[in-house]
Amino acid sequence: MDLSVLLPDSGRATAESVAGLVLDNPVFFEEIYNACYSSKGKIPMRASRVIEICSVRDPDRVKSYLHDIIRRLPGLTDESVKRNFLKTLLNYPVDYEEDLLGLLVDYCFGRLHDIGEPVAVRAYAMTLLYEITLLVPELTDELRESILLYFDSGSAGYQARGIEILKRIDTANNDYKTGRNTDT
Repeated sequence: MDLSVLLPDSGRATAESVAGLVLDNPVFFEEIYNACYSSKGKIPMRASRVIEICSVRDPDRVKSYLHDIIRRLPGLTDESVKRNFLKTLLNYPVDYEEDLLGLLVDYCFGRLHDIGEPVAVRAYAMTLLYEITLLVPELTDELRESILLYFDSGSAGYQARGIEILKRIDTANNDYKTGRNTDT
């Protein structure tokens, strides 16, 4: 399959169309997934966007790739692929085995602390870390401190996501202290 023909642009309509094709023809899914890790121009970014759309439309299809995505995150250099894969991971519960969870925590804190990362990558990393703190509350203070460390120098997008996550942390802490269960 010639991916440059299949993914000629970065438009939403193209990505949605290819996601439909891939979901209808499972043999193409593997090729699109592998293209996320190639170094051929804009194809990895476009392919990873298709994977993210597939994760919304057919979560079970992408679920079996989550461990591989997490393991390969540290090797990614394309900012768009990082962004799309972090967004993909947000479509699933973060209840991974300890080693994978550790990799994801390290990766996300690394992205959060890297002021050279685009705000979207840092924002998705921040959100994933918040989701992880619901399972591993010991990380809550580190997340709060990390957000605040870069808050004043952060972009408007970073600050907006930071405020959202800090409010969620405070709400979760208050619910925990009062014994309220926010899941019901």
